[in-house]
Amino acid sequence: MKMKKIIAVFVVFIQICLLCFTGCGKRLGDDAETGGMTGANGNYKEYEISQVGDFESIYTFKEFQNTYTLVCMNKKAEICVYKSSDNGLNWELSEDSEKIASIIGDGLVDAADVNDKGEYVFARFKDASSPIEIVLIDESGKENTFTIEENVKHVRFTNDGTRLLVNTGNQVMGYDRNGTLLTTYPVSGCLDLCETSDGSIIFLTPTALYQYSKDNNQEIMDTFLTDNLLEELNDAQRSIDGVIGGYVGVLEIDKEDNLYILLSSGIYRHKIGSNLIEQIVDEAGTRFVGGRGGMCDFLSVGEDFYVLLTEGAILRYTMLDEEEVAIHTEESDTAKLEDAKLTIYGLYRSDLLEQAVAIFTTRYPNIEVNIEIGIEEDSGISVNDAINALNTELLSGEGPDILVLTGLDIDTYADNGMLMELSEVYDKVKSNHPDIFLNILDAYRRDDGFIYALPTRFSAPVVAAEKGVLPTLKDIDAIIDCIDTGKDYPKGNALGIYYADELFNAFYPAYVNSVFDGDGNYHSDALEQFVEDMKRIWEILRAQTTVEEQEKADEEKDNNKNNMSEEIGALIEREQSEQDIGISSIAFPVQFYWLVILMNKDDSYAFQSFSYDECNIFEPKFTVGINIETAYSEAAKCFVEELYDDEIQLIYSGDQERGEPLNLEPELEFYEGAGSKTFICSFPTEELRDYMMDFFKGLDTPAIINPIISEIILTDFEAYLNGDISLEEYMDSVDSAIALYMSE
Repeated sequence: MKMKKIIAVFVVFIQICLLCFTGCGKRLGDDAETGGMTGANGNYKEYEISQVGDFESIYTFKEFQNTYTLVCMNKKAEICVYKSSDNGLNWELSEDSEKIASIIGDGLVDAADVNDKGEYVFARFKDASSPIEIVLIDESGKENTFTIEENVKHVRFTNDGTRLLVNTGNQVMGYDRNGTLLTTYPVSGCLDLCETSDGSIIFLTPTALYQYSKDNNQEIMDTFLTDNLLEELNDAQRSIDGVIGGYVGVLEIDKEDNLYILLSSGIYRHKIGSNLIEQIVDEAGTRFVGGRGGMCDFLSVGEDFYVLLTEGAILRYTMLDEEEVAIHTEESDTAKLEDAKLTIYGLYRSDLLEQAVAIFTTRYPNIEVNIEIGIEEDSGISVNDAINALNTELLSGEGPDILVLTGLDIDTYADNGMLMELSEVYDKVKSNHPDIFLNILDAYRRDDGFIYALPTRFSAPVVAAEKGVLPTLKDIDAIIDCIDTGKDYPKGNALGIYYADELFNAFYPAYVNSVFDGDGNYHSDALEQFVEDMKRIWEILRAQTTVEEQEKADEEKDNNKNNMSEEIGALIEREQSEQDIGISSIAFPVQFYWLVILMNKDDSYAFQSFSYDECNIFEPKFTVGINIETAYSEAAKCFVEELYDDEIQLIYSGDQERGEPLNLEPELEFYEGAGSKTFICSFPTEELRDYMMDFFKGLDTPAIINPIISEIILTDFEAYLNGDISLEEYMDSVDSAIALYMSE
């Protein structure tokens, strides 16, 4: 049998299975319990001890003589070296950073390492067509460079500093310090590598661990994998297809040759030469799993473990004493989450909800989550029937645990004591995400301070035009004067609007707070004024639209249905369109980027909140509440809190719930000139970035747009606009339908 080959993912699978029954680590192939316990339920507790920075890449994280050293690339594509001499509590930018920057220059770095002598090695390239250079910088600052033909995932010093190990993903090669190839290790798909005290090299791949001697490429034989254990691992392989979950795959080895494996499911420990592997920290309650913290590196120091996230956080896992273990186990939030079964209700099926649930269940596998839809497509169930069925369940003290409140009367549910008060969740979200837009999060705060619903994203209606005209556009007559100039538009009409629903979506947010007041009362006269105003605009736009332009719009509609409406896009290309005004609703970060382009191209143009009152409105999206009768309150609160995590906030959804993330600020990048990275939203100047952030923070008035009410208004909207029915006929139909809906 070949040397030690621990099929890592199978180990993960078996450990997770065992944990489900025992809560602690097991020997593989043996029923004996180990001394290590898992995560929040066991001997290790997670602490965030410091925040170093916000990184694009982490290359290496080392400890030499009680000093921690971190080599990374920041968001400005600068190579940085940070050092800490107080166990990671405080970090300083090392003077080595300046020395390295002068040598690396404008080159891009794929990988790097540092050793205990203060030497650095980098895999550098100028651009995609340039060869990869391995740059060795000794402690005096002298540079030695050689090139290789393949891209580089890792470059590592051997412990004695005499060799360099270069992992290309296809193979791992050993070079001397002058660039002479000494040996090649036939290991494909290497995720990470490390060196034992005797100089042998261990490689982690998506399916196995391999151990080779340093001086040649001979695989070392080991008795760890017995025939019985191999059979267990092969069974596990068939169960999970042999793929390690997530991107996390990091090796670390301590001075006693304890091998640590950081996977997306936790931290595992194996004593070289023994037949024991145990999971010492599980995924529950940790931030490095499932993509939550970005790429990681890992360091073991004594009995503590340190995990470094690309968001710059240093997490420490510390073993608790027996008394702390008892207290921690008794009060553990994770323990309260075990075996919970959540049902989440939405009137309509939502791609956003389904993606959020998929991410959540990956992070909390002990929580079962089911989605209940009130009105499935083509089911024939009416809105009123669906709401009546839901209300019957809630009034009986049962019903779903969590409600997606889109289309539901939040105030009525809160007034009738059906919704949990969410100030505790609000405070937790605020604490976890200090840059979150609290003005948006406060959308449903009542006069008494209580909160029964929380929006998880939002959109912002805007109007863009020349700065001299912009202040006047809070009046419908001024907008009509601006678009009814009698000129021809070579690319469409004055607003780039070709459909009745586009017209509704562009203008209705500016009217909604007069149609439905702060107490939820419906004002028919305000809606009547809205539809009359829309007919005036519709007739102007239709007169400006040629048959050819309408046909072109029809062809492009399917392609653009999930993108930003064309009204702002046409304004940006006004050299061809000759448009002077654009009205839209910002519902995803890239849409704001369009406005940034507009302002950067011509500083005579600007934009403002689109409202007819002296306020800056926003539309809360994907609003959620918790059933006060839920049997799983801790799990339900956990789910709502997770909706504000970066990964879930940045889901792009084409359905009616799409919107801007509330914790957007950390995700926005600024850099000068053309960049090689792709960000969610990039800015040509820092001033424009600040302009955007100030705009979002200045939004002060929620415009609650109920999609079911919108559906009612739109039913005969186009027929009225085209003169097929009278205003009286239209309003009678709408008033009746709204009255019926509100009575439920």
